[in-house]
Amino acid sequence: YSGNDVTDISDDSFLKPPMIANGYVEHLVRYQCKNYYRLRTEGDGVYTLNNEKQWTNKAVGDKLPECEAVCGKPKNPADAVQRILGGHLDAKVLGLQA
Repeated sequence: YSGNDVTDISDDSFLKPPMIANGYVEHLVRYQCKNYYRLRTEGDGVYTLNNEKQWTNKAVGDKLPECEAVCGKPKNPADAVQRILGGHLDAKVLGLQA
């Protein structure tokens, strides 16, 4: 299928949940990205199937989100202080000649 149009999917191609009295079923999808990618959208990534069989988001309509690579500085970088545990001082540092 192309874009967010599901008109080529027959009604029998997926299981429908049972109906309840005085209620309705709302079809939702939430887009998420793989590791090292983040969702780029002005919406929340949740899309509902409307009466025209189009997936739409309340904030951005039928515009689909994109997954973009995460690069650059991490949000929580490691401390800049570096330590060597269990090491020994070099003879040159101690002022000794070997």
